[in-house]
Amino acid sequence: MEINETINKCFDETFAQIQKISKAPRELDTLLIGVLHCARKYCNAIFVLLGNEHKMPAAALLRILCELYVKMRWCFKVSDKADKPATGNIIFQRFRQWDYARVIENRKILRNISKIRSGDYKQQIDKALKEAEKSVANYKNQGLRCMPNTAKIFKELPEEWSREVYPWVYQNFSRAVHVDMKLIREMVRHSGGQLQCFSDPPSYKTSELLLYCISMGCDINRLLRRHYGCDYDKMQCEYDTIVHQSGKTKKDEL
Repeated sequence: MEINETINKCFDETFAQIQKISKAPRELDTLLIGVLHCARKYCNAIFVLLGNEHKMPAAALLRILCELYVKMRWCFKVSDKADKPATGNIIFQRFRQWDYARVIENRKILRNISKIRSGDYKQQIDKALKEAEKSVANYKNQGLRCMPNTAKIFKELPEEWSREVYPWVYQNFSRAVHVDMKLIREMVRHSGGQLQCFSDPPSYKTSELLLYCISMGCDINRLLRRHYGCDYDKMQCEYDTIVHQSGKTKKDEL
């Protein structure tokens, strides 16, 4: 079975298990399924890009997938010592902290747009700004703390996250989002009086990008299955098989 088919089967099975368990879905269940759906979309987009040797855009999406994964893991606050996530109430409160960060950023954007617009469009923006102000005030009055920025989130997770995952995955793939001169220079070379262009920078390897994608995709599914008390041993075996077939050394959870 192709790698993308195996990973999609993994997402299908996780979704089916959650649906079976959550007969009357709570708001948290809805949010978790939303994360699962987002992760699947990004994994599939990465598969398509890598299948067409578009490594730089795939690396950009991997950075986004990594941020989604690390924020989800922060919401679960998984401890390496106690190999299980926090309770549902704690997880839900952390999702609310995540949303608090969103409304604050949304208010900032709307304020900036309001300064440069006029007429009917400004009225629409100002109306949206009032709603954003209400949302921020509502969270603030509840004494809720805002989710920290991504760099701080890494520091709140187990040490290897800030020591290894942050520089090797998040920061490294950020270069594909905020394109730098090193990446640009890797795209073209002047040789023998001619310009030689490359389809993608050689610093990104397809096999490595693919491995990061399936690792994060499987880990997100693992977190959710663990939360709902579902078995994930079969999924782990399928992941190990994929890694073995791709000729790589097995990687633990990111």
